[in-house]
Amino acid sequence: MGIITNASRLHERLLTVHTRDREWIQGNAIFECIALRDSREGGSISTAEHSVLVAYVSYFIAQQYFSSQSVVDRYFLSGLLHDVGKLSMEDRILKSSERISPDDKALLPAHVSHGVKMLKQLGFGEDVVNYCLYHHERLDGAGYPNGIRGDEVPLIGRIAAVADVFGAMCFPRKYRPESVAVPNIFAYLRDAAESYDQEVVSVLELVSRQWLADTSELSNPKLGRVGKGAV
Repeated sequence: MGIITNASRLHERLLTVHTRDREWIQGNAIFECIALRDSREGGSISTAEHSVLVAYVSYFIAQQYFSSQSVVDRYFLSGLLHDVGKLSMEDRILKSSERISPDDKALLPAHVSHGVKMLKQLGFGEDVVNYCLYHHERLDGAGYPNGIRGDEVPLIGRIAAVADVFGAMCFPRKYRPESVAVPNIFAYLRDAAESYDQEVVSVLELVSRQWLADTSELSNPKLGRVGKGAV
């Protein structure tokens, strides 16, 4: 998948930019642990690949909201670490060939709380912690771990939710052997307008056109930062 190659290249480029930054050094070490677990287990979906794709998507969405490159870069770091709590989950849940059972589904919120605890203990910034905390919250209150709704979900959580779903649907699963076509991903996000911020979805649609047009390019033209209701 060309977008994964580009995401990995952007990851490498940002590591050279932030080569002396403690959080980036620690974050990359954690990411390598996630990748090592993936290679040991084998499976149809890689948590590491998913994480780097979510980071890439978040980076380009953030470009449209923030003028500070350092803020945009940290959205990549946040996306890279959003699923770190899955290191605490059992293999049978992460790598199941069937849809998750109701009993196992009840365990899912724990990966968020474990991730938040780990990131706080390691001294990561509030933005990285909050990305992890909010990435499964939904505007209609149907998400987890806290079931917050509407304006209670901050922008970083709205971006994280859209990026995470986009990244998840781009990959096949053992119980869903085909990836979902990009237009169908956006159709899903549009149909679930009560759950996902439609402004963020619109921004992602715009930036994704560049990836589809030329997946060899890392750069994305600035589309103008987006204020609430501007799209």
